[in-house]
Amino acid sequence: MEKNKIRNEVLEKVKYALKSERNTDYDKNYSLSFSNNLLKSKTDDVSKFRLNLEKVNGNVIEVNDVVDIIDHISNILKINNCTKFSISNSNNLIKLGIKSHLLEEGFTLIDAYNKIELAESEVGITEANYAISDTGTIVLFAGIDNPRSISLVTPVHIAILNSNYIVPNIFNLFKIFNDINLLKSIPSCITFITGPSRTADIELNLILGVHGPKELYVLVY
Repeated sequence: MEKNKIRNEVLEKVKYALKSERNTDYDKNYSLSFSNNLLKSKTDDVSKFRLNLEKVNGNVIEVNDVVDIIDHISNILKINNCTKFSISNSNNLIKLGIKSHLLEEGFTLIDAYNKIELAESEVGITEANYAISDTGTIVLFAGIDNPRSISLVTPVHIAILNSNYIVPNIFNLFKIFNDINLLKSIPSCITFITGPSRTADIELNLILGVHGPKELYVLVY
């Protein structure tokens, strides 16, 4: 009888909640009144993205040019005592010449398309297709040139982000997806990453890097 009483009380609360008027303040704060010209570099968006990503133990580095990007990537590998890296083959990363520069410096390239070898890689380097400033989230499109495992398996993940593709919130992001008709060339997977891998045990002790990278660096240019 006691179980039935508790069950009925819970159901009554659910019914009451469903009858309540929807709070539209949230929708008003996230208006979708924008067009494709939203993709303009905004200092506020970069600053807010940095603030929110750093809150969850992520690292944001603003860079000025290609040389700056390569220097920072090299330094990140050295700081983390890493010698092996994997990198996606997106057109933008190929143009930056990151792979050849790291090889010249003596770092070892691990094949990102070989899952057994990838387990030995220490740093995964990818491009971030978009980012959300409200939550400090980067968005990655997986595909032939960008295996999703690069951002998930390695202990350190470095993402290269164009500041023009930082949007205020997820509603704006999905509006853009609709505008560019993403379904015409839909990625095999869209990954949302907010900081390093985080998990907590039954005592709520937070541990980084258990189910993914322990360190996340986003280089914004």
